[in-house]
Amino acid sequence: MATVRQERASVRPCAETFAPAGVSLLVRMKYRATSNHVRELVDEAPIKVLVTGLFIGLIWLALYGLFAGIFEHFQTNLLQSVIAIPLVFNFFFVALLALLTFSNAILVYGALFTGEEAHYLLSSPIHPLSTVTLKYAESLVFSSWSLILLGLPLMMAIARVQGESWIFYPMFIAFFLAFVPIPGAIGLLVAWVVARFLPNSLRRVLAYGAILTLIAVVFWGLRSVRAVQDLSGDWMTGFFARLSLIEASILPSTWVTRGIEAALNDQTADATRYLVVVIANALFLSWVAVHLVAGGLVKAHDRVGASSGTSGA
Repeated sequence: MATVRQERASVRPCAETFAPAGVSLLVRMKYRATSNHVRELVDEAPIKVLVTGLFIGLIWLALYGLFAGIFEHFQTNLLQSVIAIPLVFNFFFVALLALLTFSNAILVYGALFTGEEAHYLLSSPIHPLSTVTLKYAESLVFSSWSLILLGLPLMMAIARVQGESWIFYPMFIAFFLAFVPIPGAIGLLVAWVVARFLPNSLRRVLAYGAILTLIAVVFWGLRSVRAVQDLSGDWMTGFFARLSLIEASILPSTWVTRGIEAALNDQTADATRYLVVVIANALFLSWVAVHLVAGGLVKAHDRVGASSGTSGA
């Protein structure tokens, strides 16, 4: 009996050693690798980093000037201001929903199904749920850069033109960050569906179709915003018919727009309620997407490897 106990005691550390690693370990590894890469980039190519930061600053200033000019123009006419400012936010977040969904789908597809790191993680004693959670979190971090490039210029412009109080700034940032996981979760599901069920040829067709659809949505949005300046004839009927399509209550962009509009009007209670709705839906969609993709990750990864002629994990 003593010999059996000794053998079990000697086996137990090995079992613990090969236990599936958790998300915290992967996050620490990714943080260390990213910090080392950034430090190496700054040391070896400081001019490149400086030029990149300069271009980002110029884009930020250009967008800020554009948004400020639009809102100042709307302020000259009360009707334009009441109608067009919510419309600008609606189109902004609808376009952002489509853009982030598409970009997250591309990022997650490459990270989970075609990248070398995905092969390594799937061949290691790491649970697929941890792998999907890590890659999903990475995609959200990349998506959050849209807050700096697009969200902050819009927030600063509307706050300066309308003289908003300090409470508007944290509310806007909270809405933006709570909104980002929604297209992130949708993009994760889209990437998994494409990898699991669609052939390579159909994937390319869908990618081109998504790009054309996004261009059409942006063009249609710009035409509708420009139409605000025309108040003659049957403009109002056609305008509100187009507007109803992007103000559907089921769209997350509508929740964010109404919440920001409430914050603009100092209706903090209403803005907080919409913020809770956005956060709750973001958490729910993220949980569903991560667990669903983790459950079918291995099959989808093997299918992509088989269709591309590469060996799986």
